[in-house]
Formats: sequence, structure tokens, C-alpha cells
Amino acid sequence: MGGMADRPSRRDVLKGTLAASTAAALSACAPHPGPAAAPAALRDLVNAENAKPGTRDWLLTHARVDPKTKYRSPWVEGYVSRTSVRGWD
Repeated sequence: MGGMADRPSRRDVLKGTLAASTAAALSACAPHPGPAAAPAALRDLVNAENAKPGTRDWLLTHARVDPKTKYRSPWVEGYVSRTSVRGWD
């Protein structure tokens, strides 16, 4: 009793494993409910923020071309505020 006939074949085990991993992968990429499903108050906050005027202060002002490579200079121009490095002090 309990011989080889009771055990699943290697092919059945592989098919079951593939089916389970495929189901897990597909459930992870299920469609996001989107903005229509968000509460009205949250949508109003997002719309209010998006309606504010923007700024161009973040744009690089001294970008140069490296004469050797003809690409943008390898030196980084940037700005660090206290908020950006919070937790470092």
C-alpha cells in the first residue's frame, strides 16, 4: 500500500508549481482601481495641489558639455536643503 501509484508524477508537480507561480504573479499585477476609486476629499486635495503654479528653481543652471566626450559634463550640480538630509544629523 502507498506505492508509486499514489505519488504524483514529476510532470504533475512541475505543472502545479507553474500554475501556482503564474497565479501569484498575475494577482500581483491586478489592475489598480485608479483615481476614480479615490475618495472625493483626496481627489480635491490632489487637484488643488496640481493647480498651484510650479517653479523652475530645480533646473540646472550651469550644465556644460565636456569637450572630450561631447556629452554633458560629469560634474554634478545640485542643491541640498536641511529637509533633504533629514536624519543625517
